[in-house]
Amino acid sequence: MKNVILDLDTGIDDTLALLYVLSKRDEINLLGITAVFGNVETRVSARNSLTILDLFDRNDVPVYLGQVAPYGKESYKVKEEVQLIHGKNGLGNVSFPSSNREIKDDGIKFIRDMILAHPGDITIVPTGPLTNIAALYERFPEVLKVEHEIISMGGALTVEGNVTEVAEANYYKDPIGAGIVFSKNISLKMICLDVTQQSHLYPSDINKWNGYKGNLIKSMVEFYINFHKVGYCYLHDPSAVCAILHPEYFTFLNIPLYVTAQGRVIGKYNSNLPIKQAAIAVDHISVEKELKASWQKLFE
Repeated sequence: MKNVILDLDTGIDDTLALLYVLSKRDEINLLGITAVFGNVETRVSARNSLTILDLFDRNDVPVYLGQVAPYGKESYKVKEEVQLIHGKNGLGNVSFPSSNREIKDDGIKFIRDMILAHPGDITIVPTGPLTNIAALYERFPEVLKVEHEIISMGGALTVEGNVTEVAEANYYKDPIGAGIVFSKNISLKMICLDVTQQSHLYPSDINKWNGYKGNLIKSMVEFYINFHKVGYCYLHDPSAVCAILHPEYFTFLNIPLYVTAQGRVIGKYNSNLPIKQAAIAVDHISVEKELKASWQKLFE
């Protein structure tokens, strides 16, 4: 059983990532979710996570607020182009039943407490900016002495970025925070655009999702697919959670990396500092099969 914390900026592909984890209840112990800004503001992210958890009868999983703005800044505003991808509510403008549960405070301390409670046996999966993880290491440096794994969806190593020619969206939104995380001597797997863009979800896949829950999620994903305008959507965040149980689907390059926060290459990687694992190739057939079979189980 894997002990896992999801660190989400809960938009559409974050929701798909969460659903994969929920489908693996016998293999993944979801300790909690921490919210960060990105696809939506932090509080909206937390509320979206509660909405999905309660829809799938997982009100045992707590949701915590994290940082509300990039490192060194006081606020964050969602750009219009992001709303075109995920909708104004982050869930494809689909109306979901709301959760009555309260959002818990201090997600940074929650992550720290869980690392100390599960030394050497915990994985944190950030699918948005790395601001919460940076805040963790700055506020509680003692956790750097305790073994834990980070699987981060972000970056573009051998392919073009999706914000600039060199930068991927998550790290671009807080390059300073990402830089702090990459500077630490930790176990970090970077699930980057090099592999996430190789795995796809098609209308024919989601048309198999039935029932009340299936129709809600289907409507949400249709919004995401329509944005891509290529007949499918990429599986960015779901690829990261797939790596929790199936790292063998990915080919990792052990390489020293850091994130720069200035000039034309803001958010790009350069060789330096501690070794990290960057995913540079993927068995996308196995990733797609694993994800789609797991989602299908939720709607049967």
